[in-house]
Amino acid sequence: MFRRLRFRPLGWAAAIATLGAIAATVVIAAPSGAVGEKTYSATIEAKCVLAPGLLNVKGNILIKNSATGPESVEAGSTFQLHNATSVIETPAEWSDKLYEEGASTARGRSTVLEVNLTGGEQEGKTTGINVSTPTEYPSGLPYETKVFDEKPGIEDIPTGPEAKGASYSFTPVKVTGAPGSKLVLTASTNMGFEGYKSTGKGIQSRVTGYLPDGEVAGLDNNIKVSCTAEAGYVLGEIPITGTTGTTTTTSSVTPPPTTT
Repeated sequence: MFRRLRFRPLGWAAAIATLGAIAATVVIAAPSGAVGEKTYSATIEAKCVLAPGLLNVKGNILIKNSATGPESVEAGSTFQLHNATSVIETPAEWSDKLYEEGASTARGRSTVLEVNLTGGEQEGKTTGINVSTPTEYPSGLPYETKVFDEKPGIEDIPTGPEAKGASYSFTPVKVTGAPGSKLVLTASTNMGFEGYKSTGKGIQSRVTGYLPDGEVAGLDNNIKVSCTAEAGYVLGEIPITGTTGTTTTTSSVTPPPTTT
């Protein structure tokens, strides 16, 4: 049975993915090179349950996200965040669960990280937008990490054999806010679990521990991690300038937490 586990997401991420990680910052390409770019970064703290309905191990995780984007966007334009990355830190107690099963490596996906938009929309939605399933990773953001006893898990996203690069992008966002206002990305507080039952919302990830020979550790795999973000986390704020009536498309996206 599962006694010690450490997972790295979801992502996911995360178990973030993870987890899940799950999270992120925003990067937007400047229209016609007229607007400069900047790095946005943020950290989300979330309350979680490892293996709800099975192990029911509670704990808090941190999701650190960053990305590069435009210093401002035009009203009515469309942009895409890019160069997004996430780092998820999970409790040492979770690492112990996997370690005691003989796991030396953990792999998983951050499958859900819901965010809300003010002054913008993504495919017609302004709330509960899942940024953990970008075009490159429709099944969630992958991660792989080493498992150590009595140490917090650190999951870099995207990593592992299924990673297609060192970063990822988000689905394009349309700017709906008025000039002079801001487009604001915040972490959703949708409940990821109720009691010890996963809701499939908020922040969700999956994790599996692997033995040194590549076999699955213990009797359980693809274990759920369900989380709820604390309120008040701003993942990115971008000033909205006058409209030109044209649409601007940029590169990629990142998962969201607080802004710097």
